[in-house]
Amino acid sequence: MPYPITDSNWSVQVDNKPTFFGVLWKYFDEIAKENKTFRQFSEEWLTVVLKPKLKPTSFGRKVCTLENQVYKHIGAVPIDKLTHSQIQKMVNDLSAIGLSYSTVKKAYESVSACVRYYRIKTSTSFNP
Repeated sequence: MPYPITDSNWSVQVDNKPTFFGVLWKYFDEIAKENKTFRQFSEEWLTVVLKPKLKPTSFGRKVCTLENQVYKHIGAVPIDKLTHSQIQKMVNDLSAIGLSYSTVKKAYESVSACVRYYRIKTSTSFNP
């Protein structure tokens, strides 16, 4: 068999050397074990994904949105336990305190983009 798969360590090997996908599966497995909060994961998302591609002012605005609107509501929730209800409650609470539609939308879109990145990074069907 030219492509043996070993389930014990999630590695895929060719000629007794780990392949890219074997290393990737191990990485995903480690992410799943980390149990990061939404805040911890979103800070990683900001640094790895957004900072390189946004202008400094746009990046700063995204950070402020997360700090001022999102983290108060769902920052301490483990990202793998985040539910649609918690996100909807955050949106409702932000609307109830009189924030503008565009501010609430920016908060929701930030959460949504971070969760999409989590789904890609962990290759799960998680979608609150």
